[in-house]
Amino acid sequence: MNFKRKSQVLSGFNAAPMNDIIFFLLLFFLLTSSFAIPTYLKLNLAKAKGENVLTNSMVLEITLTGDNKIIFGKDEISEADLPLKLEELLKASESPVINLRGDINSKFGTAVTVMNLANRYKAKMIVAAQK
Repeated sequence: MNFKRKSQVLSGFNAAPMNDIIFFLLLFFLLTSSFAIPTYLKLNLAKAKGENVLTNSMVLEITLTGDNKIIFGKDEISEADLPLKLEELLKASESPVINLRGDINSKFGTAVTVMNLANRYKAKMIVAAQK
């Protein structure tokens, strides 16, 4: 008696349909990645339509030098005196404008202190970096 099976189990794996699946997955990820929202910082750049004239406002000139000196107007002051003097002048003015110029090598913390005080007293800021 011959009891052989007529259908035999395949010992190999047919990988041909896998190529189609991989192609469709690749196509799907390429298409969806092009529709993804890019993460970038949106900057609001200044736009001038004409000449703006400052009326009834006090302009405070602050310069941060590369050797960590602070020049307030024409006088050199220490970093500890800057918040007190700036706060005193910001309270006295109705619509102050701060012109902050900083060297590339100046301390960033001093600039942040000036910006925080300007924000607290609703002062307008003009910030420029120079070499």
